[in-house]
Amino acid sequence: MKSLILLFTSVAAWAQLPVINKSTITITDAAVVSVSGSFRNEGTLINNGTLTVSGEWSNPGTYDAGRGLVSFTSSQTQIINHNAQSFQRLTISGGGKKIFNADIEIQQELRLNQGILESNNQAKIVFAANARAVGGSAQSFVQGPLYHTGTGNKFFPIGGNNQYLPVTLPDVRGNNPVLGLQVFEPNPFTEKVKELATISSKRYWRTTIASGTFESSIVVLPLPDEDFASDISNLVAVQSTGNDDPFSSLGQSLSGGDLQSGFITSQERVTLPIITLGEIDESPDRSLVAYNAVTPNGDLKHDFLKIENIEFYPSNVVDIVNRWGEKVF
Repeated sequence: MKSLILLFTSVAAWAQLPVINKSTITITDAAVVSVSGSFRNEGTLINNGTLTVSGEWSNPGTYDAGRGLVSFTSSQTQIINHNAQSFQRLTISGGGKKIFNADIEIQQELRLNQGILESNNQAKIVFAANARAVGGSAQSFVQGPLYHTGTGNKFFPIGGNNQYLPVTLPDVRGNNPVLGLQVFEPNPFTEKVKELATISSKRYWRTTIASGTFESSIVVLPLPDEDFASDISNLVAVQSTGNDDPFSSLGQSLSGGDLQSGFITSQERVTLPIITLGEIDESPDRSLVAYNAVTPNGDLKHDFLKIENIEFYPSNVVDIVNRWGEKVF
């Protein structure tokens, strides 16, 4: 098998359409390989330098990420078929959409300069434990599922429907979690607890655990064009398991900007998979209502004693008496 070694001082530019590698290519430190069209690797590519591609990237062979950088640079749509292998450093630039058809692991850095990195068939971006995302903006983000490995501060430069909707989990706790986040629109979940006046119908974020366990984290959510709230100070992060489970408030500890381009930070920690924004009811009905019918027959109707709104009175004392006023509990 033939092999090609590009020395550290060399610059190679290939303009043929397409370039197909069927041997072994080694890009050494400081070497730059620039492909102006499509590049298909059917052999072995060892990258310790820089590879820039402006056409389709197809990798049915072996890609050794080494210490190298790969940059997708076209202003047009690029297809990335990376065969579920790793990039050490990956840069998205040029402004065009980059559609990836298989999972991609980022070992060190994903730099989002310009262009949308869009998932096809739920392919996901997975960050290794010490990898980081740099950049992220309305011009460049990941549209699809993005996963982080490990605990600590995790930044998710994600979006949906070509809108940048980043989330930060500043203090992920758990046992070796591989934690994913993806945004979905619209939000079909409508149930909420009484202290919430309303919740966002535009979107929600869903967490997914690929492996390990996720315990909790504070969450920072964006406020892009939210028009259901009257004031940013009334907004809170809310969470739910989905389906018929009501959203409950995680509160707000910090906010910035405005309802069109700001953010809020939750007061309490996320533990459930569905996250979105809600508005606190400033004047909830706090009247106590005691239901005196209890029929514990398993039909889910009046199976338990219920006193509505008692949660608004945390120092309450409940006495149960019989019909003659004698205390029995």
